[in-house]
Amino acid sequence: MRKVFVLSRYHGLKIKEIARQLELSQKTVEKYLSRVLKGLKECLIYKELLSFYLFFLSSWIFSQNKSIFEEGISGFIRVTNIEQLYI
Repeated sequence: MRKVFVLSRYHGLKIKEIARQLELSQKTVEKYLSRVLKGLKECLIYKELLSFYLFFLSSWIFSQNKSIFEEGISGFIRVTNIEQLYI
């Protein structure tokens, strides 16, 4: 199936040409392309939903812990003198 997809999308061959080159029927080539495209579509939808979920989850976590982050930033000790690092 991968070879059919590569010949179709990267080399620009028509279904008839792919079928002839790989010694397959045109219907077989059509089915292979259909399966590959369906799989890619499902994969993209899954990744898109996963990205949205992770973004939503991280936004929620940040909003819940905003005070913790603010305390961490305001409580940060600034080193103005390099010698303070070794004390």
